Amino acid sequence: MPIYTKKGDKGNSSIGKTGKDLSKNSLIFDVLGNLDELTSSLGFLHNSKTFEIKKLSILIQKDLFYLGTLLIENKQKNQENWDLKTKVLENYIDKLDKHLPKLSHFILPGGSLDSAYLHFCRVVCRRMERSFIHYKLVSKRKDLDSAGTYLNRLSDLLFIAARYVNKKKRVKEITWTSSK
Repeated sequence: MPIYTKKGDKGNSSIGKTGKDLSKNSLIFDVLGNLDELTSSLGFLHNSKTFEIKKLSILIQKDLFYLGTLLIENKQKNQENWDLKTKVLENYIDKLDKHLPKLSHFILPGGSLDSAYLHFCRVVCRRMERSFIHYKLVSKRKDLDSAGTYLNRLSDLLFIAARYVNKKKRVKEITWTSSK
């Protein structure tokens, strides 16, 4: 099968098994594009020297591929599955957070390379979540509620993981306070 089909040359494409042509500026393509960007961004972490982060990035990528199929197939899926996936993220958050000092100031994203990648993934995740919520509301797909919770928790995990990596690598966080 060739990589190019020439079907999208005029600004239309199709998704799923329906084969129905949609404009490439359709909201679903925005959501799928943000999902693809988030999944690809997490790929930077495959080179992480911190085993937990490498393992976590792959787990999340697999969840995000599953989310893509949920969006494309437009079928009611088992929401409890997303509730369980969210619980896994919460367990990771709790596990990593107990090693971190409590925050009393904002911190600047960055530090080690892995931490910077995690912060970048976090902001891509936030954009993904915003487009996802917009799509969910416009399409009136209640079956996506639990997946939306997962995305919200994922951005929290990426923030905590970025802080954890810096602590593990002994990279000091740079705090920010408002200058009055």
